[in-house]
Amino acid sequence: MEPLETTIARRKEILLDGETYKLKKDVVNILILGSDYRDTVQTREKLARSAGQADFLILLSIDPKRESILPIQFDRDTVMEIKTLSVLGREAGTRFTQVARAHSFGSQPQEGAELTMWAISNFLYDLPIHHYISVNIDNLPHIIDYFGGIDITLQEDMKSLGEGFVKGATVHLEGPLVERFLRMRKDVSDGSNRARMARHRQFLSAFKPLLQETINKGERAIVKMQEELQDYYNTDMSKGKLVNLVWESRNYTLAEIITFQGNYQINENSQVEYYINKKDLEKLLIDNYIEKR
Repeated sequence: MEPLETTIARRKEILLDGETYKLKKDVVNILILGSDYRDTVQTREKLARSAGQADFLILLSIDPKRESILPIQFDRDTVMEIKTLSVLGREAGTRFTQVARAHSFGSQPQEGAELTMWAISNFLYDLPIHHYISVNIDNLPHIIDYFGGIDITLQEDMKSLGEGFVKGATVHLEGPLVERFLRMRKDVSDGSNRARMARHRQFLSAFKPLLQETINKGERAIVKMQEELQDYYNTDMSKGKLVNLVWESRNYTLAEIITFQGNYQINENSQVEYYINKKDLEKLLIDNYIEKR
């Protein structure tokens, strides 16, 4: 069977409200995933349904013509159609459930990323997703530590992280604190994933200048960064392609992160589900991905 991401990336048109629209040329869509996959003896056996769930999902759309980068954040609880696999790794149909669960049917993060790409592309009316970058929760602290940690001004009390972690305080995050800051949900604010997503956006905002500082040092610095961090993430891009993409888009305008309007519901299994406003979704596609006639 042809790899999922290959067939997804080939699409040049999408069907929207019964009409076929031509997609903009040269826009590169990259799915950034953060999963709770753990590298254990069990997961190294590469059994299906062992890749963990994807709690962090952002689609980066890089548009060379506009010289812009559009980040779109998806709630992990968003209901989408996902592909399911049997415990032996055979395709077992589809179901509508939280998109975070698409990743869990993979045997490894690479397969989990491909399954998530399919779900989000399908949800976005077959918008092509060309590549993915996936980071599991064990490896994220290594990446942040490479940049010397990160400073965050707390928007809420997080006293379980340590003394001084109170609303309004500026704290330095590195090592295990990075994971705990990003994963905490039940004991912070209203306990919702919406609140955690806001914390993720704040974290990305603080991380941006650290990354930009390295990029501004030149292409050699980007290559060095890639070589130092390559063991801590998974991607379907070659080293050269990733470095070139970062370098070529270094001066592009990065838009504010887009989130979708919608509503939360509790299903019959007491699980939280998020339903995105369809009109909001369609407007996003028309405004940013459709070739104007």
